[in-house]
Amino acid sequence: MATRSYFRFLLALALVTLAASGCQRLKPLDTQPLDQAGMWYGSVQQLRSLDVTQAEIAQLALARDAGISDGGCLDLVKISRTRNQPFAEGETVASLHSAGMPESDILALDRLGQLSPWGGQALALRLAGMSEGIVLALAQRRVGGQAILSGASLAKLKDTGLSDAQLLELIQRGTTDDEAQQIVAARERAAAPPGFVHYHRRRR
Repeated sequence: MATRSYFRFLLALALVTLAASGCQRLKPLDTQPLDQAGMWYGSVQQLRSLDVTQAEIAQLALARDAGISDGGCLDLVKISRTRNQPFAEGETVASLHSAGMPESDILALDRLGQLSPWGGQALALRLAGMSEGIVLALAQRRVGGQAILSGASLAKLKDTGLSDAQLLELIQRGTTDDEAQQIVAARERAAAPPGFVHYHRRRR
């Protein structure tokens, strides 16, 4: 008897779980956030075909509202699907685009798999005045497991008057933070007025 009751319990539990899952699937998808963000009906239908979730719609609405095109939003979801992951970086995408990073470069960053783990640093670099080319160059080196210059070092190098092309050359050369510090010091000495002497206090 106990065994039969146990099996009845398992059957009831399975039916409840199945019913809950079915109700979840039958629950209509609210695409109003995408409509309000200006997405065309045809694009919304394409997103439906990709089985977007309600959470993904909220993230896509953030990206679309920041100026990402309908096609860009579709690409963001498709890239996520290649990794069998939901799209959850709408806020990062919106922030990068608002900071002046072109849509094509944001998608390139996502294809490199760096939008989620490195998006915050990419945004900080853009806000510090670094070009999208520099951001992508650093992302590519991260993917390859290569050392990269820190944002602080890049900012100091830029402050000495180095151009974006020169900064890119240093990045591609694999310049380290220690080497960057030496370059900064040398450029500061070269820029000092004639007769100016740097005094360093001795450490006790």
